Amino acid sequence: MSHVEKISKKIEIVALVFLISITALFSTYKLSESPSVWYDEGIYIQMATNMANGYGMSFQFAPNHIDPVSKFTVSYPFIYPISIVLKVFGASITVARSF
Repeated sequence: MSHVEKISKKIEIVALVFLISITALFSTYKLSESPSVWYDEGIYIQMATNMANGYGMSFQFAPNHIDPVSKFTVSYPFIYPISIVLKVFGASITVARSF
């Protein structure tokens, strides 16, 4: 490998690291604030939080009134993994969106 090829390879690596860093920055910048929390997202996070707290697949309709939900649009493939993440790292919009 010649000297020029080595420099070219280093430039490629630096460019790749830079692009990955910029992508990570823009992907996580103000993650908890932008975009605003939308209706479905709030429902999914609440169901996952209830599951993480031991209530199973449920939804809280009023204070101290949690009812089981038999069917929902995203169901188990999404709610189970996110409930585990919320149980381990705490229930917050930032944790849920990071997942």
